[in-house]
Amino acid sequence: MLDGKFLAVQLHFLWSTNYFRSVLNNHVNQASVSRKRLLETSIVVPPIAEQLRIVEALEEKFSRLDAASAVLNMVGSKGFALRKRMVSAVIGGQRRTAGSEDDVTQFLSQVDKQVARVAGKKRWAQVRNPEATGLYGIPPGWSWRTLGSLCLDIQYGTSAKTSPKVNADDVPVIRMGNIQGGELDLEDLKFLPVNHADVEKCILRDGDLLFNRTNSAELVGKSAVFRVKMGPAVYASYLIRCRFADGIDPDWVNAVVNSNFGRRYIASVVTQQVGQANVNSAKMALMPIPVPPPAEQREALKVLRDWESALTHPQLAAAAAVKRAEGLKSAILRKAFNGDLVPQNRSDEPAATLLARITAEREATTPVRKAAKRAARPRKATAAAAATKAAPAPTPAPSASVQQELFDQ
Repeated sequence: MLDGKFLAVQLHFLWSTNYFRSVLNNHVNQASVSRKRLLETSIVVPPIAEQLRIVEALEEKFSRLDAASAVLNMVGSKGFALRKRMVSAVIGGQRRTAGSEDDVTQFLSQVDKQVARVAGKKRWAQVRNPEATGLYGIPPGWSWRTLGSLCLDIQYGTSAKTSPKVNADDVPVIRMGNIQGGELDLEDLKFLPVNHADVEKCILRDGDLLFNRTNSAELVGKSAVFRVKMGPAVYASYLIRCRFADGIDPDWVNAVVNSNFGRRYIASVVTQQVGQANVNSAKMALMPIPVPPPAEQREALKVLRDWESALTHPQLAAAAAVKRAEGLKSAILRKAFNGDLVPQNRSDEPAATLLARITAEREATTPVRKAAKRAARPRKATAAAAATKAAPAPTPAPSASVQQELFDQ
């Protein structure tokens, strides 16, 4: 016999080492491993007593690793929650530098003139004051404005078909998957030819805010700021580009959009379309943004960056430790199935004896199984006889007298 837990752990180990990838049956939408392939898989069979010792040792070691990983994951989740609280405090003015007495009124007057000159005819630029619903108290000298009234341009991206990089001068296309945690992740990119018509129209400038307008309900509305140091790039149609007036720091707006307040607003205006959530540019342009004077924007962002730096180091260390724990699990499994995890005991029944008994039991039960299968199948002779059996004689037609009686009634 084999211990079920021992077999399950060994199959998991084979999966973790990508063994099953080599024996997959590839279908259109899903891969599978056939029963025949699974039964042909070679496994290690130690004595049954050693199997039990291996399982016990694995459970003990893995329980410790799982407990440590849970603590490390808690560091990450608590850091994320603390970051959210810190952002809420900063955009609410609770971390305002002592002595800040500037008023944003004159600054916003200059913003309004610039927006009117560049985008005055745009509908999204004409509504300056957001609806009061959901707004919170802000410090004296700050002002609530709609996001659209702070923008010189709001534009959808390219819907052109992208592809992997072919030529050295191909231009990367930033897509919704490249926005992660309020920042741009440029690891996985698609490209357009440099001479494509949409490249000039959708080329990004330093400080452009990219807003994800279509995604799952929990991810729609995420945003990030593009910086020119990332190199030339354009953006895809599921994103909206916001270009701000002078003095409006895009990192400030990005912090507001990704805050708890920003997420609540997005959730209140989102629509569902065929399993996807959507926020269009008109609703996004009406998003309320608390606007401090430029100097306070810079100071608030410095506070956020300092906190980000303080939180990032322990979170990265915790994530690295979790990854090492997973690697340690693989090493422990490899050691277990190499026979090096627990000591061998000469008094254990040899594996060869165990395998001989399993073989004998299989051979003893094989005739019984075959007989059961034969009994379950219909016999060919019986089936043939049933097919040629004479059909019953037809019911004779009623006599004339009976027919006459029926007609006379």
